[in-house]
Amino acid sequence: MYFIFFFKQKTAYEIYQCDWSSDVCSSDLYVEHKLQEWLENRIKAEMIQSAKNVRETLSFTIKDASPAEIAPVVERLGEISRYRVTVAAADGNVLGDSTISVGDISGKVNYKNRPEIRDAIENGLGISLRHSATLNSGMMYVAIPFKLKTISGTVRVATPLLEIDNIKTRFHYIIIVVSVVAFIIIVLLSGLATSLLSKAIKKE
Repeated sequence: MYFIFFFKQKTAYEIYQCDWSSDVCSSDLYVEHKLQEWLENRIKAEMIQSAKNVRETLSFTIKDASPAEIAPVVERLGEISRYRVTVAAADGNVLGDSTISVGDISGKVNYKNRPEIRDAIENGLGISLRHSATLNSGMMYVAIPFKLKTISGTVRVATPLLEIDNIKTRFHYIIIVVSVVAFIIIVLLSGLATSLLSKAIKKE
């Protein structure tokens, strides 16, 4: 009795295509990871700068540092920056919040135990990702300390995580489109190279 086995050997082209596809997938994942990392760092840097801008504005617009004076300024800064802006005293009492009316603030809201507020006071910068009970939404918070003549505390800016996710999604689509275009170009160039090679071999 005889057994006959047939083995299909991959051509060099098939091996090349397989390796190339794997390399492309790995490359795409690496690029996507790096872009998301860059995007997150960019968002954090912009939020830190916005917090510094708020602090700078407070330094030359606020005199008695009362909630009645600070709240309208904070509300306006929130509109301009498109972030939720909060100013809290050193004891955590909120002096102004762009999403809370003045009547609901005075002596009623305290953010002393918020992680970003604690870190800002202790380390000079606080960043946290968590759920906001006030807005019932996932948020990214960035807080920095401030000091005026009559009062000190923290400035905090925040943005919904949904907006960050939307930006990441747009970046993801861009990566897909670029990858598809690159693939088409490479296929066309490969076909052109194969055609030219075939013609050169026939001439010989």
